[in-house]
Amino acid sequence: MPELREGLRREIRDSWERSYSCGVDPDRVGAIRLTEAEFRKACQDSEYLLETASSVMESLLEFISGTGFVVVLADANSRVLSIMGDRQSLGEARGGGLVEGTVWSEELVGTNACALAIALARPISVVGYEHFCRIAVPSANCSAPIIDGGKIIGVMGMEAPCCRFNTH
Repeated sequence: MPELREGLRREIRDSWERSYSCGVDPDRVGAIRLTEAEFRKACQDSEYLLETASSVMESLLEFISGTGFVVVLADANSRVLSIMGDRQSLGEARGGGLVEGTVWSEELVGTNACALAIALARPISVVGYEHFCRIAVPSANCSAPIIDGGKIIGVMGMEAPCCRFNTH
């Protein structure tokens, strides 16, 4: 895949290099799923984040309902804690393996907006073929780190199929 990296944005290309170095399989069929106990613990550890972010997520949901997007909240370890969206959007997200309790770290599933927002400590979008793993290629993601006291405590983002994404 080295030849595919040349046309990518620098931050995406750098992430692909890290993903490749970590041995991430681009043909991976899904994200790692936490056990029920691990998910409960992650939510308990992130209680402040969940409480603080829920009203923002609900407000965003009012604006994106019917657009195909879901709002996603993950902790600083890229563990998805909460997903909000309408029924169809949640179904599409599920079809791409994006569900509560999955882990989308760069070391495990390669380049994606959640992991990059944490790595770069800034908002970023990852669209279609920019994802390292093929399972995520049909999607577009925009994520931003949530910083509290100078420390990244989580990430909030929006995800939808590429056909619903507009760069404007």
